[in-house]
Amino acid sequence: TMSTARLDDDFWTDPKLKALSPDEKLLFIWLITNPYRNYSGLYFLPKPIISRQTGLDDTSIDRGMDTLIDRGLIRFDEVFEIVFVVNMLKRQIGKFQRLSDQQEKGIIRHLDTLHNCPLICDFLEKYSHLNINYTYTPIDTPIDTPTDNNSNSNSNSNSNSKDKRLVKTPPQEQEPPV
Repeated sequence: TMSTARLDDDFWTDPKLKALSPDEKLLFIWLITNPYRNYSGLYFLPKPIISRQTGLDDTSIDRGMDTLIDRGLIRFDEVFEIVFVVNMLKRQIGKFQRLSDQQEKGIIRHLDTLHNCPLICDFLEKYSHLNINYTYTPIDTPIDTPTDNNSNSNSNSNSNSKDKRLVKTPPQEQEPPV
């Protein structure tokens, strides 16, 4: 079965969307409507897929992702290749802002597939009012830990950085409308 993605009438009049370039609008709409998405707005997304389906080149995708992150519309974890379309679930569940038991179970099952990505914590915080019954356990070890004793060449450069994940998040400001 084919799922649908909800775009409300006010989508095109939102000031954050109106300010986007045509390529950025295409990218954002694709993030909401692509066949790999999850209605939670948090899902696995290797960047090469975007290019194949939108026709955008890598530079346009990178610039567009950076703009969408800066505007607070998305967050992206480069290591886990997970995108979080910040207000997607809000738009999908509509004005009552409640999840059915089936929707909550589906989200919990989906979160279990995301390998404990740090964006899960952002998602749960954003939607804390929905009381999703999921326990997130943060990763407490560095991604690039040396595997043998001869790998000490990077130890000084890594000593001040516990975790090398590149998670792109927007500057903290008011909640984005989209």
